[in-house]
Amino acid sequence: MYNRSLAKIHDESYAHLAEGAANFLRKINPPIRGPLVDLGCGAGNLLAALSDLIEVAYGFDLSPDMILRAKAKNPGFNFGVANLFDVRIPPAQVVTMIGEILSYACHGETNPSKSVVPFLNRIRTQLQDGGILLFDVLTDIRDYNYHHSGEEATWTLLMNSTQAGDEVTRKLTIFQKEPESGLYAKTTEYHHLKVFQNEQMTQWLTDTGFEVVPMQAYAESALPAGRIAYYCRKA
Repeated sequence: MYNRSLAKIHDESYAHLAEGAANFLRKINPPIRGPLVDLGCGAGNLLAALSDLIEVAYGFDLSPDMILRAKAKNPGFNFGVANLFDVRIPPAQVVTMIGEILSYACHGETNPSKSVVPFLNRIRTQLQDGGILLFDVLTDIRDYNYHHSGEEATWTLLMNSTQAGDEVTRKLTIFQKEPESGLYAKTTEYHHLKVFQNEQMTQWLTDTGFEVVPMQAYAESALPAGRIAYYCRKA
């Protein structure tokens, strides 16, 4: 998932939400200082945007190609390839999961509370008093049967999203121009995600011991339809 072609496209053309989340965190008072743990860090854009504030940071992602990009962009931070629920979360002031990370991790689970609630407890345990958890997921406020396309000079992306119950499947077809030959290489990826109920997620967070503010934007960066962000403080 997020192989070389899609990692490059996502890094260079779809980084606005990570940057929006960084802008949101910049406005928090008192200012954040870290450590910051970015779960599902992708190409490291959020950490790069906060590198002037944070001295210690950790990024984890399932995609080796994303981690290579994150390391190149943030040579002073710590990165690893890992499944979300397998990460040994370091002590932190801030934990982030930007870009439907929890929805990806819970796909196929008939009772996601068995994974989510213990995981939220693990995060809370590792957060400083008053520490911050910031993340977003797909929620049940929209239908996810739709098409999306995007293109730039060297690539075209076609995405077909289908929904069955609380499961979403995205078929992504990428045509990437090869720099040497000038020919286009085709790759296909299938992404599977869980849809959560907003009220249920808010309840899980509250029961875990967080003060929760649901949001539909990170600073000036609006979230795509159906996605909700949660700004949480350790109570």
